[in-house]
Amino acid sequence: MSSMEGSDESYRESMRNVWNERAESYRKTMRLFEPYGFDLLARVNPKIRESALDLATGPGEPAMSIARMIGPDGRVVARHLVRDNVIQTVREALGPPR
Repeated sequence: MSSMEGSDESYRESMRNVWNERAESYRKTMRLFEPYGFDLLARVNPKIRESALDLATGPGEPAMSIARMIGPDGRVVARHLVRDNVIQTVREALGPPR
């Protein structure tokens, strides 16, 4: 591995740590943008059984709304750099323990 690759990886790890520390604050702030998400969904207008990719999903929107719109036969892949955001999104998607 070259020194440049090593520094790139250390930078990514540093950014992951910063974002993980601020995940909950970020989730609260992102709620301010919900109206724009509704507009985005209206423009994209996903259909039943379609697929979608949400990069940098953050707290899981619009991925969660798209998943509801395309139904169980559709597929949504949501990716994010911050582990804590992904974990919380999965918990919300699964609902409370039974």
